[in-house]
Amino acid sequence: MKAKRIITILSAVLFGVVLGVVFPKPAPAVQGQQTYTGHESFSVTLADAATLTGRYRQSAASGVILGGYFGKDALMSVLNQQNCIGVRLYLGNNVDSSLTVVVVGLDGNGNDMTSGSLLETWWPCPPFCSSANDLIR
Repeated sequence: MKAKRIITILSAVLFGVVLGVVFPKPAPAVQGQQTYTGHESFSVTLADAATLTGRYRQSAASGVILGGYFGKDALMSVLNQQNCIGVRLYLGNNVDSSLTVVVVGLDGNGNDMTSGSLLETWWPCPPFCSSANDLIR
């Protein structure tokens, strides 16, 4: 059940980041005072998620990447690393300038675990999209 919750949260965050959605910025953390626990809540309701993705689709050029898929085993290979409490996502561009995401584990100090498992080879949407739903109409 914990893995399912982690995957759900990661999927919501990944989808928001990939879409270029600008989330409200939290109050600036004072260096050394930010605490990373792995238990932070990043939940979003379906209605709010649909509003965010809809806003992006309205402003996006035709054919732009709307999201992407990472398999559970790939995500768990990052999350199951010793001392990993979450993930950080970095946006990048492939050689053909198409958008991609690099996924790296995060330790309890908020540092990227660059010597561990990293992900990048995702299946972008389009062409690998879900059937129609509130997030992708």
